Amino acid sequence: ECELIPIQTLDANNAIIIEPGTSVSWYDKVSGGNLIASPTLNVPGSSVPFFAEALRGNCISLSRTKVTLTIYPVPHISALGSPVEKCAGFPVVALDANSYIVGLKPGEILTWYDSAVGGNIVSPVIDHIDKVTFYAEASNGTCTISPRVAITLIINPTPDPPKTINGAQYLG
Repeated sequence: ECELIPIQTLDANNAIIIEPGTSVSWYDKVSGGNLIASPTLNVPGSSVPFFAEALRGNCISLSRTKVTLTIYPVPHISALGSPVEKCAGFPVVALDANSYIVGLKPGEILTWYDSAVGGNIVSPVIDHIDKVTFYAEASNGTCTISPRVAITLIINPTPDPPKTINGAQYLG
């Protein structure tokens, strides 16, 4: 499973089906090994195998069933700042929202959307006078960040320089 906040506890008992009247003992090895009282995991980014042995009366299953509990880490990204404002120059210099995301790790992929939920995949760049909010979603191939990280990019118009009144010169 993917990491949740607060961190969840996975229980291997939830991954097996046993026959009525049967109980289960958990071990750390496929044969022999140590008896595990609580086959659980609550550490993000880790994976632990447990081995279930079925018991009914004085009979023990001929083999153990392997259950691997895994909590995959979720990418953690954030925005350096939002909104990001620039004044239009000549020519207008593009603003790229990718430049304002931090925390993306190697192998993680950033996808940009035009809305916080659902929406369309977009390019997070503006190159004209505008105000646009983009939403970043990071994925490591297994888990995806939620909620998306919003960044608003603004390119403001540059004001014209002051003008003189009727070309007059002030002598004062």
